Amino acid sequence: MEPIHLLVLVHGLWGEPIHMAEVARVIKEKFSVENVDETGVKLQVLVAETNSLDSTYDGFDFGGERIADEIQKTIDETQADGKKQVTRFSLVGYSLGGLLSRYLVGILESRHFFDTIKPINFSTFASPHIGVIKTNFFFSKIAFMLGPKMLSRTGPQLWGQDSWSSSGQPLLEVMADPKGIFYQGLAKFERLSLYGSA
Repeated sequence: MEPIHLLVLVHGLWGEPIHMAEVARVIKEKFSVENVDETGVKLQVLVAETNSLDSTYDGFDFGGERIADEIQKTIDETQADGKKQVTRFSLVGYSLGGLLSRYLVGILESRHFFDTIKPINFSTFASPHIGVIKTNFFFSKIAFMLGPKMLSRTGPQLWGQDSWSSSGQPLLEVMADPKGIFYQGLAKFERLSLYGSA
């Protein structure tokens, strides 16, 4: 069977797949000679489509679950003819897509996804991994008051004002717990790259 390296790209809040199109184009162009990764395994790029526009308001958890299902469907279709097998997995998230990706990794870990598929690269850029913090600036105070109310389930999760776990912890805290599936799944990746902006 031909091994496949599946690379998944996840856009951010209010986004749609076209927002990751240039990233996908550049990656495909870089590996266009034979469309293989650095180890010679064929690269397949999936731009996640299940969370577009207002679907990004549904929270990291619902969005992450949808992407997990989309990935499984893609893998099933790729392997349907029995000639290919997804053996490697990488993930790139932009903005809110980074938080969706972190949640997604926990879902994949709970499904034993990484028992048979090797996690290679986890990269995010401009992702609010610690959420939106409150400062003493006027805009920050207004955003902290309105943001959680205006962005459906995603808002409270971004501002750490949700009670996601049974003990009342916000989802961002749960995803940062070293004993949890989200953290443990991330730890399995060969490379973790988090790029910020200032």
